[in-house]
Amino acid sequence: MQNLNHKNIVKYLGSLKTNSHLHIILEYVENGSLANIIKPNKFGPFPESLAAVYIAQVLEGLVYLHEQGVIHRDIKGANILTTKE
Repeated sequence: MQNLNHKNIVKYLGSLKTNSHLHIILEYVENGSLANIIKPNKFGPFPESLAAVYIAQVLEGLVYLHEQGVIHRDIKGANILTTKE
C-alpha cells in the first residue's frame, strides 16, 4: 500500500499492530465518505451529473489499483472518501 501513488487513492501512512488489532493509518480526508454525502434528505436529491463525476474518479482509482496488481475487495459508499474539491 505504501507504494501506491494516485490522486484518487488515499495515501497509506503506516500501521500499528496490537495483540488483538491491526490499525491502518491513512491520510485525513476532510469531507468524509460518499455514503454520508448521499444520505437521503441530507442535501436533497443527488444530481446524476455529480454522480457521474464521482464514478469516473472511483474508476480511475480502480484502474490504477488493478494495474498495480491490487484488488480493493470492499467497494462501497462508506469506503469512498471525498475531498472538498
